[in-house]
Amino acid sequence: MDRVSFTYGREMVLANVSYAFKRGRAYLVRGESGSGKSTLAMLLNGLLMAKKGRVYLDGKALPVTKLRRPNPVRQGAGSNLEEGILFDINSLRRRVGYVSQNPNKMLFADSVIKDVMFGPKNMGFDNNSAVRSAREALTYMNVDEMLWQRSVQALSGGEKRRVGIAGILANTPDYLILDESDAGLDETGIDALSGVVKSYLEAGRCVIVITH
Repeated sequence: MDRVSFTYGREMVLANVSYAFKRGRAYLVRGESGSGKSTLAMLLNGLLMAKKGRVYLDGKALPVTKLRRPNPVRQGAGSNLEEGILFDINSLRRRVGYVSQNPNKMLFADSVIKDVMFGPKNMGFDNNSAVRSAREALTYMNVDEMLWQRSVQALSGGEKRRVGIAGILANTPDYLILDESDAGLDETGIDALSGVVKSYLEAGRCVIVITH
């Protein structure tokens, strides 16, 4: 991030923020409610665009206009060409995974397994690959296989949290942002999440943990 600022209307949430998140390291972002922590996460993930300054991914600038899905007819492999850099929303979301603090915003499919498969399929995985990624992610988060065909709306709060995390892990992002993701987790869920963080660091990926 290079001198990034963001406002909601006239309210300045982030002002002139510069920082570099590096692979192979874990970061803790702490602050009170309303201090801009989630806004920061969404800027890194492309859900929000900086009002001023630039956000970079591995040295390449993210577009300052809203990202669009790829249009193969118009641009071949990408969707937004700026400063000679090609970005599309799918490649960005795959590389920078954001686990929202509200799991209900992340879950919408008919069943747990379909929900976790959605991300990989949206990234272009074939059905078999999407199933494999979803099963691995659900197993990683210790989601009981008996729940995989159940409606996500029938899950407990902690189960929804684990499934939401699994949905992001299934995309195997290089940068993982956990926005208060331990809230509502039981001991088994916290142990699973700790294992995820450890494995990501061992694989040379980056983990950003947001908390109060």
